[in-house]
Amino acid sequence: MSGSWRRLVYDNPDLSGKQIDRHAYTFCVLEALWAALRSKDVYAVGADKSGDPRAKLISGALWSVCAPSILTALGLEADPDTHLRKLAVDLDEAYRGLADGLEANPAITIKGGKLNLAKLEAAPLPQAYEAVHQAAKAMLPRIDYPELLLEVHGHTGMFDAFEHISGSTPRRADLDISLAALMVARSCNVGLKPVVKPGDPALGPHRLIGVEKGCFQHEGMGAASGRLIARKADIDVAREDWGGGLVASADGLRFVVPVRSLYGRPNPHYFGQSKRSKGATWLAVVSVRVRAGRGRSRAEPSPTIASTPARGSAAGRRRTVAYRRRG
Repeated sequence: MSGSWRRLVYDNPDLSGKQIDRHAYTFCVLEALWAALRSKDVYAVGADKSGDPRAKLISGALWSVCAPSILTALGLEADPDTHLRKLAVDLDEAYRGLADGLEANPAITIKGGKLNLAKLEAAPLPQAYEAVHQAAKAMLPRIDYPELLLEVHGHTGMFDAFEHISGSTPRRADLDISLAALMVARSCNVGLKPVVKPGDPALGPHRLIGVEKGCFQHEGMGAASGRLIARKADIDVAREDWGGGLVASADGLRFVVPVRSLYGRPNPHYFGQSKRSKGATWLAVVSVRVRAGRGRSRAEPSPTIASTPARGSAAGRRRTVAYRRRG
């Protein structure tokens, strides 16, 4: 029994003598059982997730028949000692390479057997940053969120990727306005009431509900995101100066997203072995801070093109949704 549980179980001021707190002891046992189930020291007979991991191993005569094909598919040798020796050599080389680079890295110090990393200082802004920032800000048009969505649709055709669940091909001419309204309602978490306009056929309550159930699906969102990413790859500044498509942006923060790796996993030392423990991402951290600091939530943003032409440009759509988000 750990120190924290020992205090709760034995040192209850409401109990006298050698009595223990039954409720605290119950939760102590439950926590110990849960930890034992995760480490497979204890298992439930017949269970799938918490069962005996050795129960599904191939053994006996069946293993002798299947072993060659399985070992060939996994690229392993029949003798496990050979494979373990190779892993030991790779681990030793990795540790030695790390140790050799410690002395040459001034940001790393070892004190009391613990590894300490120096604090990263903020990089200074270029001298011309403020002037360029103000000039770019002055060139950006002041438009509403629905108008921005329709402008991006005019460049990318992202709303054309939303297909009806029935597979029917005919589309209404004003379907993009209905989808833009749904995008505003769901991404801003305001519901349909602020975006409904009974006098507009595309923004009627029954039309929006029908389009949402028929077209506003995850498959369409994924296909629309693909069009946005493909269009972004054609923009020179995004391809050449913004990381070649590996730069993401969320809530004003830009960061480089590394190439996806088949073997990339969260470190179990920090995030545990649970399938739900995926660690922290920049998007998750930023979204949590926005919710906690400003009292509102943000939907996960899809990648968008780098800039939006001014209102009335030839490339953009000259249509806007006749409503504003209510304050």
